[in-house]
Amino acid sequence: MNVKKTYVKIFYICLLNIRRKGKMRVKRKILLILSAIILVEGCYSHAVRVDGAEKEYKKEYKNIVNESYKENQECTYSLIYINKDEIPELVVCDADHYNISLYTYKNGKVYTLMENWNYGVGGTVIYEYLPKKNVIRIQGSDLAATWTESYFKIKKMELVEKRSLTTYQFKDKNHNGVMDRDEENTYSNKPVEYYKDGKKISKKEYEKLLIKGNYKNVIGQKTYQQILKQLKSNSK
Repeated sequence: MNVKKTYVKIFYICLLNIRRKGKMRVKRKILLILSAIILVEGCYSHAVRVDGAEKEYKKEYKNIVNESYKENQECTYSLIYINKDEIPELVVCDADHYNISLYTYKNGKVYTLMENWNYGVGGTVIYEYLPKKNVIRIQGSDLAATWTESYFKIKKMELVEKRSLTTYQFKDKNHNGVMDRDEENTYSNKPVEYYKDGKKISKKEYEKLLIKGNYKNVIGQKTYQQILKQLKSNSK
């Protein structure tokens, strides 16, 4: 945005408008000019804030990238947009994508959302997110014949669980979350029981609570050199 050119253009339009309307009161003339100045100054201030924030988050993210690279030169990285702001989150993965860390930035500070979260712990098999929707979905199975989808969001610079949905492929008669021997004959290839945060619900309720969309994997896709190049460029 060329602020100087925009300022001159608006100011010139205001002067022309004033000349054409010779009978316009002085107060109204002044108000028109001041309004134009305020408008341009507002746009300029916003542009400065955005540019400043972009420089700062890139600087902080570079520090994290450099530190992780010192520890493990096989790490991979990505910049992803989880919430609705214009600053991306930084993903750092180890060589085998077994450990994942996730960082966000706001008001001059980096916040850790996930630090070395593991695949396989708690049965987790995949981390996903809905771009710009502030939704992270973690899916997995920590017990036989069960499947869990947990939804998280970024709130106050922390990752907060919205809800956890679980399906059982057997009838859990004693409500212990495990398929016991006397329940094996109730096993099915499809879910037969549905739960929200440990409380049994209907299939209809379960389906309404699912957050659907075009999810993307939370995973590192760029090398050390590639992510530094991206952080150095003007493009987000």
